[in-house]
Amino acid sequence: MPDLLTIPRLAHAPGSLAHAPGSLAAALAGHATGVLSAPAHPFDETTLSGLKWTPDTLELWLHGERLDVADVVTATPADCWRELAFVEAFPTVSHWWFGSPWTQRLRVTKIRNQADGTRYVWLQAVQEDADELLWIVPRTGTPRGMPPDYAGGAANLALALRLGLLARLALAGHVAINQWVAVTSLINASEVAALFVGDHRTELLRVNGLERLA
Repeated sequence: MPDLLTIPRLAHAPGSLAHAPGSLAAALAGHATGVLSAPAHPFDETTLSGLKWTPDTLELWLHGERLDVADVVTATPADCWRELAFVEAFPTVSHWWFGSPWTQRLRVTKIRNQADGTRYVWLQAVQEDADELLWIVPRTGTPRGMPPDYAGGAANLALALRLGLLARLALAGHVAINQWVAVTSLINASEVAALFVGDHRTELLRVNGLERLA
């Protein structure tokens, strides 16, 4: 089974306060240009972005524009995502995202240990005066907490996992308090399969509304 801790990409961010998602995402991916990202979630009528499924085709939409269409045969929408058919259908997409391509800098501002072994971690995104986001890291299990603004909601499981990892890294002393790091929702196409394993696959299907479409 792939090590899910290898999914997040954390890197030292430049010193400026904010970064264009495209440029920072490209930097995180190791390229100045050539990064093509696309939504991996089912088509959202609000944003007019995502993947439109039929039993025989898959359409890729972004902000009301159909970017591409591929012949893909799957029995149900859930099967399409379980089998990662969308990754194979659009090989030119280098990075995928669920809910939002959120890419920005974050830092841990403080931590607190509780008597029961639970630990609290406060994260701050983008600006030095931004509201701090409380994350709870249990002794066992998955960290949980508040997402940053414009994170795309529960569908953005990849970002939630990365924020949880950032909290754990700070608790382990691998990331210093008040050290800005860059975090992205983008998932390298070669790493999408690592997200679709075990409980994380079940949760990803659930938060993207795919269980009810099975």
